[in-house]
Amino acid sequence: PWYPKPVFNLKGDPGNIQEVPTVIAFCEASDAGDARQAEESMNPIATRFIADAKMSGEDDPKIGFAIITQNGPISPQIRKLMGLPSLEESKADPVVLPPRLMILDISDNGGYYEGPEGQVTEDIVAKFVADFEGKSLERKQLQK
Repeated sequence: PWYPKPVFNLKGDPGNIQEVPTVIAFCEASDAGDARQAEESMNPIATRFIADAKMSGEDDPKIGFAIITQNGPISPQIRKLMGLPSLEESKADPVVLPPRLMILDISDNGGYYEGPEGQVTEDIVAKFVADFEGKSLERKQLQK
């Protein structure tokens, strides 16, 4: 049988982001190596959340993990809702940005949490998730 990847790509499908708080690595304007590292760094933590959900008989993990590697059609909408700068596609001067971690929690009346920008490591992801679970991050409201 086919099983979804622990870190799903939001390049075309929103997955379960409306039901599950989701750590999102915005890498649509990042170097391909940085995007690959971000996904590889999130994989072990995402796998643990999936295993925990299965052990407790839940369909969805407590926290989901996603990456965005292409600008569109979902990423511009999410960027706008979170107040992140849009990525205007310009062939003359392409935008290159470091990866950015955010947590989207639509099920909490449209909340989100800003995370670190730059190189993504497993330790950085683990700390960001722990801070979210410990409620030490500042909750922000999605914009309309």
